[in-house]
Amino acid sequence: MIERLWQEQRFTTLLVTHDVTEAIKLADRISLIEDGAVALDLANPLPRPRTTADPVFSQLEKKVLDRIMRITTESTGADVI
Repeated sequence: MIERLWQEQRFTTLLVTHDVTEAIKLADRISLIEDGAVALDLANPLPRPRTTADPVFSQLEKKVLDRIMRITTESTGADVI
């Protein structure tokens, strides 16, 4: 629904989500905030409508998840295998 409304109205919005796939599918820019600072800021170059089958989609998803895992393991001191 958000995608359809944006296509029709071209409004600016800020979406906060914990779902990486949703962020890449909907956002033109993906930012991660950690301790009140921007930890990652990526432009999303994919054309709309976006599909998870696009290899660039997977690359963006990997970049975001890699950063999230780095934040998680650094803050807990855990090792990722």
